[in-house]
Amino acid sequence: MNISEIDFGAELAAMNEKFKANSESITLPERPPWLEDDDELSLLYIEFPKLIRRGGVFWASIIQANTMLFKRPDDFLHTKTDGSYVNRVRQINSAAFTKPLFAKPTGASVATLIYNHKRPKTADSDPLILRTFAHYLFECKSKPTEEIPPWLLKAVEVVKAEFDRSQVIIKAGEKDDFLMNVTMQSIIVFREHLPKGVLKNLIVPIIAAPQKTKSAVILPYKYWTKKFTAYWNKSRAE
Repeated sequence: MNISEIDFGAELAAMNEKFKANSESITLPERPPWLEDDDELSLLYIEFPKLIRRGGVFWASIIQANTMLFKRPDDFLHTKTDGSYVNRVRQINSAAFTKPLFAKPTGASVATLIYNHKRPKTADSDPLILRTFAHYLFECKSKPTEEIPPWLLKAVEVVKAEFDRSQVIIKAGEKDDFLMNVTMQSIIVFREHLPKGVLKNLIVPIIAAPQKTKSAVILPYKYWTKKFTAYWNKSRAE
């Protein structure tokens, strides 16, 4: 499936219809054992009924995620148990920006993403714009402060921080020659919501309710369209 064959506007509309028709059947996976009560991400378990009732589907692009989400769950089942696996998990988590991930075929970890909270027409039909901007935000982590536009400084500060869950509204400055008005936030990524339990593409459909809840979650893949799922399965996150 070539990306040029996808009408992202039509795919999003179809997923919104599926979501609205099945919203009452959508449930949250079990709360991750690493999720503490004072972690802002735990708000998802409080806001979820409102998120489902008042939310819709939006295109989003992941900026960064725990590296283990990009590995197949099967990899965990074939790892030696002589202690090398434990050391490997520690090494990965020391380099990641999230709390330790429990090693199970199904599980959850954290990702930071951006999405268009006001649904501008261009971003609705072309999430590739979001992906390009998300990549730029990630690259800003290694840039000196003076090279980062002032209107992006807060967002970059949050991206750099290991446990900062702040939601940031990113708006381009008045003097910039393009429009940018997106929400950046951290979410829990549940493997159960991804085809084959692995993160294969940085573009994801999420359930969000701007101005109604602070939480968002990836739309479970059983409600994705066949065309987007085929594209996802042939993807390689980059």
